[in-house]
Amino acid sequence: MAQTVGYNQPMFARYGFRVFAGSLLGLLLGYMPLAGAESALAFGPAAGLSDGARALLAGDYDNGIALTQAGLKEETGRRERAAGLSNLCAGYVGSKDYDLAIAACTQAIELRPANWRAFNNRALAHLQKGDLRAARADVSAGMALNPESGLLVRVDALVSAREPAQVFAQTDQN
Repeated sequence: MAQTVGYNQPMFARYGFRVFAGSLLGLLLGYMPLAGAESALAFGPAAGLSDGARALLAGDYDNGIALTQAGLKEETGRRERAAGLSNLCAGYVGSKDYDLAIAACTQAIELRPANWRAFNNRALAHLQKGDLRAARADVSAGMALNPESGLLVRVDALVSAREPAQVFAQTDQN
């Protein structure tokens, strides 16, 4: 079940980040199916975690977060727990709880440092908070783990699109 959403730079430039936020979440959660694409969510054998991932994909963040939290209470495997925490991070980004998202992804990375999806999701949380340096670091770490990830390439483009605006804003304040 591999899904993702494309990134349209001219739309971003024309309408700004606020309008693009909905598409950003599509990038995170994978709303639109594309053949051969990848998902920022992981599905596993634990029913609670899989049900939580499905709810998150449907845009039902509150239910997805609750189901994922319940699944995490039942799941004891390190890999499944890391995947569940990464999904929880995605849910928190969807519900705009960026600090909780960062904490969940950090836990996922501590459990499984090779979890590129957790780096991707945490980068999006940092991006939404305006911490471009942390977002760039997470994208770089994720790309080191999975250089073929189209999802990380898209998040990298989002970070890059915001960087000139931040430099301009800092120059304007001086």
